[in-house]
Amino acid sequence: MLAGSFVTQGIGQMLVLAVGDNRYIDRNNIQYFQRDEEESTLQINLEKFGKNIKIFATIGAVLITLIMWIRISVELGLITMNSDL
Repeated sequence: MLAGSFVTQGIGQMLVLAVGDNRYIDRNNIQYFQRDEEESTLQINLEKFGKNIKIFATIGAVLITLIMWIRISVELGLITMNSDL
């Protein structure tokens, strides 16, 4: 049974074999986070891909914001388009 688990109905018994850092889950987590392995090529490629997505998303958000700002300004008459050229 994990912390935060609830019994919603019924009755039962449970035998507690370990608590705290001695639990099976905690031992696995400690072993996982203590590994000193190098990143795989997949992890490196995924990190690069994630950075590229962030850059393109930021550029897209800025462009959309500018386009909408210009469109609203034109509709409100704050910017006039001269066709005298």
